[in-house]
Amino acid sequence: LELAQKAASLKPEAMILDTLAEAYLVNGRPDKALEVIGQALKQNPPNRAYYQSQEERFQKALNREK
Repeated sequence: LELAQKAASLKPEAMILDTLAEAYLVNGRPDKALEVIGQALKQNPPNRAYYQSQEERFQKALNREK
């Protein structure tokens, strides 16, 4: 998580933000994962469908947590 945060602060590209979102998810923070993947989607990445599927996955994880 720490390294992903550093990478994202240096180069906040969609691919790196996706890695950070994954790190948040595995560390029990689906809320932060959802927030970060939203930032990636705002960049309108070419493989948008992948990032949308990630967003759905993180949303489901957040819903399970509630």
